[in-house]
Amino acid sequence: MRGARRGAGGWGTLAVAASLVVAGWVAVPLQAASAAWDPSATALLGRTLVTWMSDGSAGAVEVDRSDNGDPWVRVADLPGDATSWVDDTVTPGATSTYRLVVTSTSGGAQTTGSSAPVVGASEELVLAAGDTPDLLSAPVGDGTPVPWSTMQAVGAPAVSPDGRSVAYEVRDPALGATSLWVRPTAPDGPAARLLVDDPTADELGPAWSPDGSRVCYTRDAHQGTPAIWCVSTSSDGAPAEPLPGGDGAAHPTFLPDGGAVLAVDEIDGGMLRIGLDGTRGALGGSEGADSPQVSPRGDLVAFGALTSDGFAEVRTLPVSGGRVTTRLRADTLDETFGAPAWSPDGAALAVPTYRPGADDAVTLWRADEAGGEGSTTTATPSGGLPIHSLAWRRADQAAPAVSFPKAPTRTSGSVSLPVRVVDDTVPVAGLSVVCTVDALPVPRCDGGFRGSVRSGTHTLEVTATDPFGHVGSAVHTWTADATGPVVSMSALPAAVLGTSVTLTYGATDVSGVASYDIRMRYARWSSSRYTSYVQPRAWTGTTVRSITVSPSIGYEYCFSVRARDVFGNVSGWSAERCTLRPLDDRSLVAGAGWSRLSYSSAYSRTLSRSTTAGTSLTRSGAYVRQVVLVVTTCPTCGSLDVYVGSTRIGSVGLYSSTTRTKQLRSVSATSLRSGTITLRVHTKGRPVIVDGLGVRKT
Repeated sequence: MRGARRGAGGWGTLAVAASLVVAGWVAVPLQAASAAWDPSATALLGRTLVTWMSDGSAGAVEVDRSDNGDPWVRVADLPGDATSWVDDTVTPGATSTYRLVVTSTSGGAQTTGSSAPVVGASEELVLAAGDTPDLLSAPVGDGTPVPWSTMQAVGAPAVSPDGRSVAYEVRDPALGATSLWVRPTAPDGPAARLLVDDPTADELGPAWSPDGSRVCYTRDAHQGTPAIWCVSTSSDGAPAEPLPGGDGAAHPTFLPDGGAVLAVDEIDGGMLRIGLDGTRGALGGSEGADSPQVSPRGDLVAFGALTSDGFAEVRTLPVSGGRVTTRLRADTLDETFGAPAWSPDGAALAVPTYRPGADDAVTLWRADEAGGEGSTTTATPSGGLPIHSLAWRRADQAAPAVSFPKAPTRTSGSVSLPVRVVDDTVPVAGLSVVCTVDALPVPRCDGGFRGSVRSGTHTLEVTATDPFGHVGSAVHTWTADATGPVVSMSALPAAVLGTSVTLTYGATDVSGVASYDIRMRYARWSSSRYTSYVQPRAWTGTTVRSITVSPSIGYEYCFSVRARDVFGNVSGWSAERCTLRPLDDRSLVAGAGWSRLSYSSAYSRTLSRSTTAGTSLTRSGAYVRQVVLVVTTCPTCGSLDVYVGSTRIGSVGLYSSTTRTKQLRSVSATSLRSGTITLRVHTKGRPVIVDGLGVRKT
């Protein structure tokens, strides 16, 4: 790729015509107007080049300008031999027309025809013409360039992120050595100054860091492989230093966030991604790449390459690697391309184009908003001068734009908000970005805000300031729910006398309940402890508000529930609700004086009845905190005493005004006890009817 790297003699020699310096810029009499004294105008960034052809009769030339159809205003008085003038007072976007008032040497004056209207440009190309002294300001399209009056043989211009400076190579023809310089882009700014000049090496291809604090470049010592070095752009004289991980690499280009550079692997070919900590990784799809340039958008890298049959191409590739897309392809083997340069908004590429027998040109590729292949045009902006390399410069006319694309208005306490900060000319890393939440400062958040907040309404304000002082800001307000739902479960019966029991539960939450988890633990009447909690898959993340369980005889079950809201906030587990399915009276050992009866309305259709005081029903081997009895009550029924082991824990009266079957009565011990449960008839001659026995450990 021509213009990417040079050896001795890589630039040609071109004589420059006599020039006229006006307001710090050089206007050269290149191509004249088609008729004597009729002016033509070429719009450049912040200024317009006006040229005309003289017939040699003028003693003085006055330049008049009309903006947007307003009356003519005199803007310059020039000597009679002038044939060009640079108007550096134009406003980008304004439509201007120029005319001349020519005064002859004999004192007569005539007004010329006017130029075609020209719109003040907001962008331009900065061209380097090789060994021809000077950088050139050229239109993005056909036109005539304006030299910068650097009087240096320059190459590889690189405009700073804020557009105020340009770094470039300067080649010493006598020594054949190349150094790096920097100068302001303003015509009345300070003089150019040396950035780095190592007598043992060439410094090539400057690349600005996105914050503008340093320039990285290829250091070619001609012995061994090149390496990437970096130098501060301040004037403190800090020495250049190697980039960690930059050995064997060349042609650096920064990612817009400043966290890494892409570069050509001079050893194995292709491109490398080099982190600022020195980590390296090959970029897939970049085989044969030369002169890479990362888009200001940070999505693509453009580079030059050759096809297998030798045709030059310009390709793009996602910065993370992947599918390669050819944007430009040479029509002939003799046609070649220089290093590509992105427009400041990343929507277009400008590529020096060299064609046999024709003036050097610039091929412009512009992206298709619909995501298609884009469009291609060719321009000749250099007025016949060679184009060694170029950069694209644009006026900063707008403040940074801050937005919150698809940011939610309700979140959990753990917040992740998208934040987008863009500027039409300056990479995001070159902006000052200040973020506050509820007026309190938080870390820079142009990549998105992440943090934790309390429940309530909150405000994120993001303010971005570019190097020109333009300020853009935006505010996003949202409501955070950092609290889990309030959950509850309905009470359960002390004992289940059927084959199933239904648990009902619910929750309330300001953001809405998303799902529930239910767990249980259980214990057999003869077990000393509960099992671990069990949470069946069907009970996890369920959206139903009730479940039905079929308990086993002789087991106690304890259930709890928790709820999850739409933001993932989870409540604590609810208080346990417990129930059991009793043992049938037939599971108890009956002493003398008990009758075993069958009764269709009884629990399990059986009953045990006695009127004999002191006779007992027993169940050995139990672990019990509470005894739950299933009994029949009646107007004449008596009572019984309940023992665990030898300790009486309570008595149960069985009186009721009417006869009632399957009634539940319970007595509790002061603590968990083990031993034989004894139900002993307390009254004499009164019926005591037992239907079942339940054992609880709570």
